Amino acid sequence: MAGISELIRVEDTSALSFGNHELDTKAKIDDFEVDGDLYKLKTFKTMTKLEKNGRLLD
Repeated sequence: MAGISELIRVEDTSALSFGNHELDTKAKIDDFEVDGDLYKLKTFKTMTKLEKNGRLLD
């Protein structure tokens, strides 16, 4: 599976793709809105954390 260069994006199928494992520094995005839901993403190398409306998704 190919990686993505953005931290998070909405695909044509309305699915979310997230996490760039090639980053050398920590990165995060707050308040990424999709269909009324707010997502928060933190990523660094092999670890990515995604929250939806304040709850950690696993």
